Amino acid sequence: MKVYKNGVLAGSNENGYEPNTMTRTNHFLGRSNWDSDPFLDGSIAFLRMWHDEELDQDAISALFLERDMVWCPVGRYSPTGNGGCEACASGKSTNGLAATSEDTCEECVPGKYSDSSLTACTNCAPGTFNPTPGATSCQSCPEG
Repeated sequence: MKVYKNGVLAGSNENGYEPNTMTRTNHFLGRSNWDSDPFLDGSIAFLRMWHDEELDQDAISALFLERDMVWCPVGRYSPTGNGGCEACASGKSTNGLAATSEDTCEECVPGKYSDSSLTACTNCAPGTFNPTPGATSCQSCPEG
């Protein structure tokens, strides 16, 4: 396990237990599982964890530099990358997190729709359909 502070390796433990192999009742951040150890004297402003993937120093440094970036949910984007998230126009959505431009908003494919209150393209409900891209609603299926 390796611990980084401000993008720089602060310490590592190659011979100890990995957190995923230890059985504990509690899993704490900022305090030990043992009462005799002190609490964290500070704060955690940014935390990421990976399982079965080792990042090199360059990747860690890049993540530290991007720590203030806004990770907008699907269907929204942040034009400045560090401000609020804005919704895509009706009938459009993004394909992933952290979109930074309205250009990443794509029309919903036929069979899906997005209105202004939704964040992602949604499948039409059973008994409804949508034959065109960029739909904001679905239509009832014809009789028969």
